[in-house]
Amino acid sequence: MNLPCLLDDKMKPRADLHPIRLTVDRSLQPLSMAEMVLPPEDAPVCVRDFVRLCDGFGDDEIYRVSSISEEPGLRRVVQLEHGMATLADDMLPALTYAENVQTILTRLLDMLPPNLCWAFDQTKLPWKLHLRKLPEEISCEGRLTRNISTVRVTRDASRLCTRVFPYGCGQGLDRVTLTPLLGREYIDAADTKTWGIAARTFTSDQIMDADTLKRVAERYLERHSQPTATVQLQGIDLSRITGEALDTFRLGQRFRLALPEENTVLVERIVAMHIPDVFGQPGRVTLTLANRQPALSDE
Repeated sequence: MNLPCLLDDKMKPRADLHPIRLTVDRSLQPLSMAEMVLPPEDAPVCVRDFVRLCDGFGDDEIYRVSSISEEPGLRRVVQLEHGMATLADDMLPALTYAENVQTILTRLLDMLPPNLCWAFDQTKLPWKLHLRKLPEEISCEGRLTRNISTVRVTRDASRLCTRVFPYGCGQGLDRVTLTPLLGREYIDAADTKTWGIAARTFTSDQIMDADTLKRVAERYLERHSQPTATVQLQGIDLSRITGEALDTFRLGQRFRLALPEENTVLVERIVAMHIPDVFGQPGRVTLTLANRQPALSDE
């Protein structure tokens, strides 16, 4: 496992760093973050310096120092944000867009459909931003008493919607609705028998016709017709020992969790990984699994 490497402004190595502790919080949304505790004798690190980090799970990415808290002669606590946060440094011309890059990129980075994710290529300048399809196959597995120590499952129906009343642009009788297409103003999800009727509405002045309104309503139901399921578990990646692909944890993978005591098998996606101590506790991780990622907007 490579040590963190301090980089220059050309992304070339300047010095190796020797953290007392390195914590990494990786997530599909928003951007990942990290924290290093450095000894006083390590190379000087300044705010906005770039550091290449290995998280111990096969991901080697570049972060930028966002803040430093120092205890002179003892240690330095360095907070880092993913290097793609540099996209928020620039401004778009006011005559072209009414908002700055940070606002627009925040929306873009949080408004992805649930089967897509951003991928970053930081191997050379300029960095590249890719839109990738998330894998649908199950590629990792967890079992209590084997590679999982604790599990907490949360199901939340607070935003459940099985019947939606969508409205487009216009006012009063001139407002765009589903009535011309369906003969009614609402559309139902396929599984109303399972969860019953939970009705909600949304309005968008940007939707100008009933066909588009129907497609957006169907998309809304895809996201909200099931209760949100979130699973948080503590475990260890055993793949270094077993050589088994199913023992490897990766962000974005679909994860199968076997709970034989409850006669239950859950299959959800890894949406976040908290790696508490990359070098001190290699392989240890807290995983967050979810069937739907939170977003700033539903569409």
